[in-house]
Amino acid sequence: MLFGGRDGRPLATIEGAEMTLRKTAADSALGASYLAREDARTLLMIGAGPQARAQIQAMCAARPSIERVRVWNRTPAKARSLAAALADKAVEVEAVEDLAGAAPDADIVCAATAATDPVLRGAWLSPGTHVDLVGSFTPSMRERK
Repeated sequence: MLFGGRDGRPLATIEGAEMTLRKTAADSALGASYLAREDARTLLMIGAGPQARAQIQAMCAARPSIERVRVWNRTPAKARSLAAALADKAVEVEAVEDLAGAAPDADIVCAATAATDPVLRGAWLSPGTHVDLVGSFTPSMRERK
């Protein structure tokens, strides 16, 4: 709840999970605005959960040069569903099933997973790729090797 400082009136009720999604994505986008190449054209999103949608939106806002978003998920149907949900946007969005094949073409890679074993290999990346690992939030989780 947000209350007015002068009279204490309620001004807004904000659901916590939605704020967490947006805040995490905004942090990632801020990092990309400083660290990713300004001419970044392709974003590879690893993961297709709620955080993925927020990450894609924030990254495209931070880097308006992005023309193509590729989505990979361990469950291909979820990647296809997210790609379809974002299909009306100004960028091309497609689901991919070959992560190793998609990674070298990405200018920005964002991973938001609950992986305990790495899903992204550094050897797949091209020089200058910006990598944002969002999902690893416990010592047992790991998205990149």
